[in-house]
Amino acid sequence: MWVELAKADEVARGGVKYVRSGDDEIALCNVGGAFHGVSRRCGHMNAPLEQGSLDGHILTCPLHFVQFDVTTGKALSYPIDHYFGEDVRPESMRRSFEVSQRLEWKIRVHDLRVYAVRVVDGAVQVDV
Repeated sequence: MWVELAKADEVARGGVKYVRSGDDEIALCNVGGAFHGVSRRCGHMNAPLEQGSLDGHILTCPLHFVQFDVTTGKALSYPIDHYFGEDVRPESMRRSFEVSQRLEWKIRVHDLRVYAVRVVDGAVQVDV
C-alpha cells in the first residue's frame, strides 16, 4: 500500500529524514534527487540512522559507523573501533571500554529492510 510520508522538498539532496507509517519506521534518503527508503534502525545495535551521514548511496550509522547501501539495504562494514585519544583514563574506565568494544564486535550486523519509494506530484510515497 503506497502512503505519502513526505514532500520531496522536505529532504535535501544528501539528506535523511525519519518518517513513520504505523509500526514501520523508515529512513528516507535523497541520493542525488532519487529517493530510497530503508529501515530506520541500524542493523547492528538499533541506533537511529537518520542521525548518521549519507554520502552518495552510503548511509553511516552515528553510533559505531557501520555502513549500509541504501539502494540494496546491504551492510557494507562492521563497527569501527572507538579511538579516545592518548588522554589518561582511570583503569576501570579503560577496562570498561575494552569490554564494550569486544562485545560490540560480536554483535552481528544485519542488512536493512528496503522500501519501494516513488515521487508523485512532489509527494514522496512509500510502499509499506
